[in-house]
Amino acid sequence: MAGEENGETTEVVLPTGEEKNGRHVPHNFTNNEEPAINRKRSAKIKEIHTKQSYEGVHREKQTNRNGVVRSSGVVPNSKMRAEKRQCVFPLSRGGLVVQTEIGLVQFGMPPETIKDTMELGLGIPAYYVVPTERFSRRIGPSQGVNLAEFEFPAYCNFFFKQGKKIVLLVNDADVKDRIRRVFQETLLGPKHWDPEVDFDPSYPKSRRPNLPKEMAHFGKIGDSKITVDMLLSFQIFNSEQEIVVASDVNPKVNVRIIRTVDKYFVFDSSNREIAVVPSEVRIPMPKPLSRTPMVFQPPAFGVTILGSSHGFDPKGSTSGYVLWLNRRGLMVDPPPNSTYLLQQNSIPPSLIDGVIVTHCHADHDAGTFQKILQEGRVTLMTTSTIMGCFLRKYSALSGLSQEFLRGVFKFRPVRIGESIKCRGGILKFFYTLHSIPCVGFEAYFGGKSIVFSADHMNDPVKIRQLCQEGVLSPGRRDELLNFPWHHDVILHEAGVPPIHTPMDTLVSLSDEIKKRVFVVHVALETIPPDSGLQPAIPGVENTIILKDAEVPPHSDALEILELVGSIELFSGLNIKRAGEILDFVHIEEFKKGDTVVTKGEVGTCFYAIMSGVAEVRVSRSRSNTYTAENISTYLNDKDRIKPVLVRYRSRSTEDCATSCEDDITPFTVKTYFAGDYFGEQSLISDSNIRTADILAVTDLRVAVFYRSEFLWLLDGTNILQKMSHMARMRAEGTWNTIQDNAMLRQLSGPQKTQLETYLVKLDFEDGDLIWDEGSPAEYA
Repeated sequence: MAGEENGETTEVVLPTGEEKNGRHVPHNFTNNEEPAINRKRSAKIKEIHTKQSYEGVHREKQTNRNGVVRSSGVVPNSKMRAEKRQCVFPLSRGGLVVQTEIGLVQFGMPPETIKDTMELGLGIPAYYVVPTERFSRRIGPSQGVNLAEFEFPAYCNFFFKQGKKIVLLVNDADVKDRIRRVFQETLLGPKHWDPEVDFDPSYPKSRRPNLPKEMAHFGKIGDSKITVDMLLSFQIFNSEQEIVVASDVNPKVNVRIIRTVDKYFVFDSSNREIAVVPSEVRIPMPKPLSRTPMVFQPPAFGVTILGSSHGFDPKGSTSGYVLWLNRRGLMVDPPPNSTYLLQQNSIPPSLIDGVIVTHCHADHDAGTFQKILQEGRVTLMTTSTIMGCFLRKYSALSGLSQEFLRGVFKFRPVRIGESIKCRGGILKFFYTLHSIPCVGFEAYFGGKSIVFSADHMNDPVKIRQLCQEGVLSPGRRDELLNFPWHHDVILHEAGVPPIHTPMDTLVSLSDEIKKRVFVVHVALETIPPDSGLQPAIPGVENTIILKDAEVPPHSDALEILELVGSIELFSGLNIKRAGEILDFVHIEEFKKGDTVVTKGEVGTCFYAIMSGVAEVRVSRSRSNTYTAENISTYLNDKDRIKPVLVRYRSRSTEDCATSCEDDITPFTVKTYFAGDYFGEQSLISDSNIRTADILAVTDLRVAVFYRSEFLWLLDGTNILQKMSHMARMRAEGTWNTIQDNAMLRQLSGPQKTQLETYLVKLDFEDGDLIWDEGSPAEYA
């Protein structure tokens, strides 16, 4: 129940259950849970409930939006009035916090939820219930989200609260072991390092870092080595699925938690039930995006800032970037929910098919794991050492094997000292000075350049001191002191020493250099206002563009080949067909408002959008019923057109004389962005009739392939068969079937299209056996 005191809103949580004849009666448990376990747990809960007695309590049961059952009311008992009020707080990024006698207990740990508790004024919890599912398997925007992100809660408690540990409440010893392995990688770095795999042979050995020495230096507080046990402690649910957590101040004060199949029951030290929490960690759906497209034309060379702050800033977005090379993007350290962030910034995810992972701290790699599960076989770029850390960390976290994870993305290893060609540009990577292996990079394109520092302790005084102490070799010292300040754009981090760059380093730069510096990984208010330093502002409208970059002569060819290669239907085309693709493609341009495709005409070509926005528009007569099947070919996103209910009325002579335009309402059913395609049905039929108009919403540039030429291009592949199969399935209404399915409708447009190529129709008569229990699962 929400109440207000001193202008603040609070949630009062009191025992749940029913009141009969002044006596508190426990919940009835359903039989659809695991019977043996639940009977034991129910008995325990019943035993606790029977010890409770409440007199004169008036309560009203409530269920909040996160599924937490609680009751509220006024308790006249003076002892209970004197006790600290206990509350449940749903967190905006997922999970929730229960306020108890021992402090805050958090259930579920999606990324950045420490920002939620700080925004609520609660501080940072010290107790965390680790969910059974440690990452979200639910199809949709939350797929792949880490639900057990304990790194930043641990760092906050340890470094900001004088060495305080967090307590992780886990199901069993296996979970404890997995979490310890994860934290080993993120806190202390890899145990083993092969220096030969990360460097080009031409890179001088005298300038190479000794990563174990550097990690050992940062892994100390004073003369003491930091260990996992200094930051984490564990408690394991017992065989009765019960756990008692005592206060570290007063052992007599405790919280008892009982776990069932789908709920947690929380009791205070007087055995009173204070909250019932669902075991499933629920991630709120992202806010719906506006249907009105904001036009963003990717630059030939530049950077879009998705977030520029750090993991402890409750007001700022965690850092993440898109590096644009030849109008296609590489994501750098994708933040959580990066696909939604791209859509929010009007960046089609199809334009992003590569990810640079700088290192494996949670505020830099959390979105990468999510992206590879959502977006298919993206290319990951980093060193072999950092890739090993990434695989070990997320294998331990998710329970998926490293071999499986390695198979869901393409790994492009980078070596220090090597010039890596990418989309007409060049990337050069370097190891920064950080607590775990971390890489920054220089990017060159069209005569211009950008440098990204990544997380880096760029303090000249400290660097020289580390050389004197033997942590850095003279060559490594000189390499770090010679940071490449000459680039046209400098994205440089700042933060709290000793593992980040002190702001003084950047403030002391010359005015000429400061004009090219954009400060990242820092809260905006910490940049001195008169320092001459520029903050990196998130949003496509603030994209940093190097307008004078000279586009290479072959950039159009690269753009066309990458565009065709990003279309899943044509992923089977091999490099031998590249020349034919360039021979057959026609580049056409349309002005805003031009008609690209006209309803009723015979389709003869297929379109892929290189830049701009187009819309599918159909006309609906007020005197007719409109159904989705008419335009099923064009529905490739979450939109579903439902039949329109029509109210019939008699028409007067004046009505009949009214122009047809007054009786027809055009409306948009689909919006296409760069990287999308349409008209593919014309490739499999020489009599395909266009079923809707497609208009250019902005100036539009498209690659056009005509049927006769494209059929030759597809000769010898199975692409036509896949397209014909998809057309047959669409005729069976598969798209609407997908849209009707609560799980499948969460797939992205390209994922839905790909799913249609896998679907087959099976007919069953009444009484037919669909499948046998215990038989191999061959279809769903």
